[in-house]
Amino acid sequence: MDESTLRLEFKKLFQRSKIDGDKSILIEGKELRFHSLIVFPRSAFIKGLFSFNEKKDGSVNLENVHSWEVYSLLLEYLYTDQLDEDLDPSLSVELFLLAREHVAPILKFKCAKRVVGNGRLTMDTALDILDLFSDYSCEKLQEDCVRFIQLNFTRVITKENIEKYEALNERLKESIWLGIDKENRTDYSDYISNLKKST
Repeated sequence: MDESTLRLEFKKLFQRSKIDGDKSILIEGKELRFHSLIVFPRSAFIKGLFSFNEKKDGSVNLENVHSWEVYSLLLEYLYTDQLDEDLDPSLSVELFLLAREHVAPILKFKCAKRVVGNGRLTMDTALDILDLFSDYSCEKLQEDCVRFIQLNFTRVITKENIEKYEALNERLKESIWLGIDKENRTDYSDYISNLKKST
């Protein structure tokens, strides 16, 4: 059986888990069923949840956590090793954070690439995404964000975004400035000063 056929079979198994899964996670009052024989070996975090909190009916209730939808995406990934090609960027960010909590480095990296790649890094999101990746040790993706900001400096750092820029840590600001041509630094420095005065 080739890899694509195997993934398709595991996707069908994931879909069937809604009916015949032996364990369930309750989030936002909704049930998310799965097969423990598949999920527990792939996620020590989920296995640990059940080790300490499992009810008699084979369920665990999670409160004040990520959404039901993002947990469903995590479980689907644990079955198939794939992410949906059309995954919404905001869900990619939430799944990135969940993958970090679950110590799933490959999933974390795939989510981060989705956030940055395929035109999802925009003038409006660049500073937020840079700040997010700086907190979670994604150096290559930080570099991609920094380069994007350098190339689009006055379109990313605007009157509306100046507070986000100012909130970045000094190391990130320095990395942005280091990649800007020396002849442009004075102009951009004046541009930042003017933005601060106008807010």
